[in-house]
Amino acid sequence: MYFINESCETCGKPMINVDDEVFVDKCPFCKEKTFLFDKNISIVEYDNNSKKIIFSLKYKNKTYISKIIAEMMFDFLIDRKELLKDIDIISYVPMSKERMKKRGFNQAEKICKYLAKNIRDKEMEALYKFEELNLLIRKSDTQRLHKLKARSRKNELRGVFNIKEECRDLIKNKNVLIVDDIFTTGATMNEIAKVLKTAGANKVISLTFLTGKYEK
Repeated sequence: MYFINESCETCGKPMINVDDEVFVDKCPFCKEKTFLFDKNISIVEYDNNSKKIIFSLKYKNKTYISKIIAEMMFDFLIDRKELLKDIDIISYVPMSKERMKKRGFNQAEKICKYLAKNIRDKEMEALYKFEELNLLIRKSDTQRLHKLKARSRKNELRGVFNIKEECRDLIKNKNVLIVDDIFTTGATMNEIAKVLKTAGANKVISLTFLTGKYEK
């Protein structure tokens, strides 16, 4: 498992396919798409090995893995300090009450909190001067998104997220980082970016552990 070194500046998907070393000079995933978020940063490509890590966290209750993922994210950022230099707020993709009750934890929240702690504990606060906030709520549950095609994901997520009332005034003109476990089609981050920017956020950037390969 390797960090992604060459990636699309918008969606974060690898510009070099690790499996066959074929260089892609233009990102086919972003072609003819419009994203509301400004950038996605993913650190590892989704494959059989990385899939086992995230599935063990989400479905086998191995919550300690969230700490390992956060440490990997931190290590990735150490050599790429410019990626998050203007971030004002760090938050995460929320989980519905129904899903939270069933799983018992939100993996994105755990990764986010461990990452913020790493930045504070390892004296990186001078570079990353951010506020850690629980910004969003998920108003309703959705189908399992990994089973859906891009258009169906978009429709399923429409209107699902909202900003907590006590946070609305805090995000105006701010650059917001949203942490999640996997970036696939970008539908989740697009919907979050829509509500944040409508409320006055300046930039919305996502940081994810995995990104799926581009598939037609």
